[in-house]
Amino acid sequence: MESTSTSPSSLLVSRQLKAPRRTRSDFTPYIFTHEEMKRIFASVDSMRPHTRYNSAEVYPVLFRVLYGCGLRISEALDLRIRDVDLNIGVLTVRNGKFNKSRLVVMSPSLIDVAQK
Repeated sequence: MESTSTSPSSLLVSRQLKAPRRTRSDFTPYIFTHEEMKRIFASVDSMRPHTRYNSAEVYPVLFRVLYGCGLRISEALDLRIRDVDLNIGVLTVRNGKFNKSRLVVMSPSLIDVAQK
């Protein structure tokens, strides 16, 4: 009978073929200029209504929530109506990073956009 055990050299080769893991130091965040943000907001504000999707109503608010409140995309997409209090201008972010919840204050201009 032949031995089917894996040799140490084949293990080494298989480990070397794996893509290297990205470390935190590899990531460089991109910071948008004020002019770039103005163009982004102008773009989402000028979206035409679609008969099947409500993106023309949702995107202007979503992008401003991400920008103005510093929410992660998953946190913003997980917001429910019960999590938004436009009377006092507070968002309740549930189960955010590390499964923690927090309250986030909205700016008066964001409240105005969200009420429309």
